[in-house]
Amino acid sequence: MRVRLPQEKLQILFHTLEKGNYSRAQIARAANVSVRTISDWHRGKISTPQVILAKLAGMVGMTMSDLSP
Repeated sequence: MRVRLPQEKLQILFHTLEKGNYSRAQIARAANVSVRTISDWHRGKISTPQVILAKLAGMVGMTMSDLSP
């Protein structure tokens, strides 16, 4: 299932990942996607697989409920 989060929630997730010292390249490797795809997700340009969002959130101690609208 793919999820389109509100831009505010995407900003929170990616800001938290960056504060956790994860580079976009590291995030891309963890998600098994390209850096371009990470950028597209960050901008809300394309939807994100829910399982990947859960994995990224878990990298910084967040849950999917933290990202729910």
